[in-house]
Amino acid sequence: TSFAGLLRAVCLVEGIERVRFTSPYPVDFTADVIAAIAEEPKICKYVHLPVQSGSDVVLERMRRGYTVADYHAIVAALRKAIPEIALSTDILTGFSGETDEDHAQTLALMREVRFDSAFMFAYSERDLTFAAKKLPDDITPALKQRRLAEIVALQEKVSLEVFAAHVGRAQRVLVTGPSKRDPTQLVGRTDGFKSVILPSGVGQIGELVDVTIQRATMATLFAG
Repeated sequence: TSFAGLLRAVCLVEGIERVRFTSPYPVDFTADVIAAIAEEPKICKYVHLPVQSGSDVVLERMRRGYTVADYHAIVAALRKAIPEIALSTDILTGFSGETDEDHAQTLALMREVRFDSAFMFAYSERDLTFAAKKLPDDITPALKQRRLAEIVALQEKVSLEVFAAHVGRAQRVLVTGPSKRDPTQLVGRTDGFKSVILPSGVGQIGELVDVTIQRATMATLFAG
């Protein structure tokens, strides 16, 4: 069966209320998968879609197999089918040969897509990879860190705006366990995979509870 068919089959399993998958490769993200996410209520309206870079030159050097235009087309298709879709990504800066223009294109992509969140890293060689074997690690550590700081600062700004937009909204939250900061409070996840701190006495682990968001940080929602 196809991956979309597998997702739909999992949704038929009694007792499973939420289905989430992670890190689909953009070139494998097909229309039938988007349709499954849109049509199946149990599938989380959240996709982690790694982009790595906003530069076609860097993507080709990485051998990613897609272009920036390809990536934007997937995002557009997702948002057309599922307007409320939450998107996260991976961004790698300082890859071999990356120029200031390549870096600027990554920032531009981030501003356009407006990811809910991102995992952001400076490039370092990994043994046995094509890049380690064939490409020079020619970006200085200082420049990698400067570019990474700019990427992180931009994403933090966007994330705060995205999370703040949820204040006042009703959310259905799957309770997952105690809060790390305060074990007397429980934490859960929205359908868009956002972390929500619940008031004391609300919900039990494994339950779905309906709450209203009272405040937000760039990484966490707080229910009243």
